[in-house]
Amino acid sequence: MSACVYIIQADNGEIKVGLSGTPYARLSKVKKEYSKRRGFADAYLVGFITTDYGLEIESFSHKFLEQYAVGGEWYKVNSLFAMRAVLDAASIFENDVIFKTVGPSGADKSTVKAFRNLVRERIGRYKK
Repeated sequence: MSACVYIIQADNGEIKVGLSGTPYARLSKVKKEYSKRRGFADAYLVGFITTDYGLEIESFSHKFLEQYAVGGEWYKVNSLFAMRAVLDAASIFENDVIFKTVGPSGADKSTVKAFRNLVRERIGRYKK
């Protein structure tokens, strides 16, 4: 049974990585449940992967990000770094996972390979 490992970014800079069958509905719940507790006014869905290995990928993603944890499934990292952690976890189980990016500016679909190339390109620009 497939599920989605999602990445949500709050306007306070925190990222949530979690598991849900309905990431858009989960975004709505996260806004209601966490906004006051975590101190943010708005949040948006950065992206998600749909996979049969959701629990495992979520768990590995949390392991990759644990040094940046600020409570529960919340992390203080940029969204690109969080996406990379989820993709790295996904690549352990599947090579052709579809990653859907959402964010405030629309949607796009990329294979893991194409997305990794984009991440490498952007990271390369930051290092120069």
